[in-house]
Amino acid sequence: MNELKQLSLMELMQTWQALLLGDSPDYPAGLPYLREAVRRGDAYSAYALGCCYENGLGIRRNLKKAVEYYTIAAAKGDANGQCSLAWCYKNGIGVEPDKQKTAFWYTKAAQRGHARAMNNLGLCYENGIGVKQSLPMAADLYLRSFLRGYALGGSNFGGCLLDGIGVEQDVKRAIALFRWAARKECPEAMHRLGWCYYRGQGVTQDYHSMFLCYERAAKLGYHKAQSDLGWCYQCGYGTKKDLALAFAWYLKAAKQGYAPAQCYVGWAYYSGSGTKKNLRQAVHWYTLAAEQDHAPALFNLGLCFYNGWGVEQDDEKAFELVRRAAEQNEAPAQCHLGWCYRIGRGVRKDLKESLSWYRRAAANGDVSAMFNLGVFHQCGFATPINYELAVFWLTKAQEEGHVGAAVNLGECYRLGTGVKKNIKKAVALYQDAAQRGNAVAWHNLAQCYEAGHGVPKSAEKAGSCYQKASDLGYSGATLLLAQRAEHTDPDKAMQLCRLAMEQDDILKEKHYHTAQKLLQKLEDERSKQ
Repeated sequence: MNELKQLSLMELMQTWQALLLGDSPDYPAGLPYLREAVRRGDAYSAYALGCCYENGLGIRRNLKKAVEYYTIAAAKGDANGQCSLAWCYKNGIGVEPDKQKTAFWYTKAAQRGHARAMNNLGLCYENGIGVKQSLPMAADLYLRSFLRGYALGGSNFGGCLLDGIGVEQDVKRAIALFRWAARKECPEAMHRLGWCYYRGQGVTQDYHSMFLCYERAAKLGYHKAQSDLGWCYQCGYGTKKDLALAFAWYLKAAKQGYAPAQCYVGWAYYSGSGTKKNLRQAVHWYTLAAEQDHAPALFNLGLCFYNGWGVEQDDEKAFELVRRAAEQNEAPAQCHLGWCYRIGRGVRKDLKESLSWYRRAAANGDVSAMFNLGVFHQCGFATPINYELAVFWLTKAQEEGHVGAAVNLGECYRLGTGVKKNIKKAVALYQDAAQRGNAVAWHNLAQCYEAGHGVPKSAEKAGSCYQKASDLGYSGATLLLAQRAEHTDPDKAMQLCRLAMEQDDILKEKHYHTAQKLLQKLEDERSKQ
């Protein structure tokens, strides 16, 4: 220590720089020189010592100590220390997160011309972090960062130009900035350029070029690019479809804490896509994403709790998770919440609340919600019967391929409710739904053949359709077949009654009791013989 005290500050700094910044850094040997320079009040040395503590360089990692030394450097006006201290306050590194202090210290560093701080302060202004949101201010800070040669600043300013955020839109200039930043190995710029190739914005649409951009950025460790590269392999965009590679890239992004990738990894484990099915792992990854309030993950985790997939079944927990997703405008969650209120699953039954959530989901494009809205208006659930509105929503759902909507819309055309009666149109809708495996459609088609409505009358075809409806699990068709066999084949009728009682469909309760009565009648007649 006495030897260190005899060295000048310049000599101390030169020595530790030689030891810490050389080709083969010797951090433990350089730390005493660094500490002595800090003791003598050198601001940059305090920043450097903070870096050592933050990253565990030559010393045990200690984030609180890192903040302590960054604070010393920042108070002495060192821009690097100010920028690093702001980063700590933004991300809760060694200190409680504080948006105001984040913006304050980035501002201090930016005022000293620190390019990275200018860029990060731009992010604060863009997103309203610790300052009042101002898109023009954000764009100006990104530009100033870029003019000082900071690649990410150039990429972010390019993003402003691309979409006209805080500055007049200039797509051509945006592409030029992305290319410039990409040449400087900025993964964010590579990723943005890939997105432009995907959309054909400012460049000719080219999925393979998109893939190459994502691949370059992903290999540099950029989490969003890793996730999007996984998507390329998942869907076969710009490359050959490979679910195992898709999973591997999603997993890399997920391990960096990227919520959309964590949600996909959860789904992959749930479905066995590109990896071995593992419901507990699915719950684990859904949970990590849900903890970041990621709406699709909240919904998927809710489904796991509803069904007991990889976790103990819990209706109330499931409902709360789905509700949180629904409140973020996640359309499938909104539709599911409508179902919860409709049947009283995890919450008290409330048809008005059900209708409200179906309306919100339908407005957000959820096809199942459109169908259910049609049913509510058709049947008068929580709202007066309105066949015109029923036809409107059923038509929208049917046009989007909802098979149940085709059946219900067929009923509207068959009966002329809410629309001009058109038996042939009804039959066409039943046939379409039947070919897609809908049991009720087969049942309704059988009735048409039986009565000769819209098709030539045919008892044989009617019987065949009823049988298909029964085979697909529709208790109404099974019960009808049992009633027809009551006098010709009592044993078969009893067998069909038992089957109808076991089948699970929307009208199972009504059909169950009718089948039960018929079975009892047949058994009583058998006992009298």
